[in-house]
Amino acid sequence: MDAFGHLPYFDFICDPALPTVSCPQPGRRHRFEFMLQDTDDSADFESPARARQLLARHLDPQDVVIDRQLVYTFNALVADRWRAGRIFLAGDAAHMTPQFIGQGMNAGLRDADNLSWKIADVILRQADPSLLDTYESERRPHAKSMIDISVFNKDIVSTARPGAIRARDLGIGATMRVPGLRRVLTEAKLKPRPRYRRGSYFGMPRGPLGVEATLAPQPVVRTRAGGSARLDDATGSGWAAIGIGVDPRR
Repeated sequence: MDAFGHLPYFDFICDPALPTVSCPQPGRRHRFEFMLQDTDDSADFESPARARQLLARHLDPQDVVIDRQLVYTFNALVADRWRAGRIFLAGDAAHMTPQFIGQGMNAGLRDADNLSWKIADVILRQADPSLLDTYESERRPHAKSMIDISVFNKDIVSTARPGAIRARDLGIGATMRVPGLRRVLTEAKLKPRPRYRRGSYFGMPRGPLGVEATLAPQPVVRTRAGGSARLDDATGSGWAAIGIGVDPRR
């Protein structure tokens, strides 16, 4: 019998008295997070008896083994600068995202992807070292916007103010009744997309008015051999010139 079978989804339990996160994990594990109040005793919440008491709100604590429990404080931080000479910060060293949107590791992967090819081009292909300055200018805005929406989500699910609770419940209830809006919540469409601000992408303006631009889409394209592939897979690593309705070699 699976003790967590009735909890198959990632859930925010918006209990004003005890906001809770219920999160399925690989290997028949499950993670619960309970929000402490300023008046709560941390040592009490780290006791096995208290953990079983909290778990009893959702399952029979006799059916599970508690692997680990601890009290921690989440952070919403962005480093003042991500580069000092030949030293670069990435991932949690550059920014810390609260867990309320689940994008902290994704942000670190985006950092690594953005920075690694630029370092390789400077070291191996004689690219101008100023290329490395675009790492922070491109990644900081998106990392900061992801942190901001995570904090916003935390405020929504953990508020204890009666007026805010009523507004939240009415708003989410109305949203879930409209198919197009329901997808915004159920498919995490609220997550901000990476955008390159004016002058931040290699220092070049974007569009006729220097407006913001986003990452290139990933359509399925036809390969030279007649098959199909995602655009990134077709172009491979390195630079590419892409033309729509024209011969890119021109």
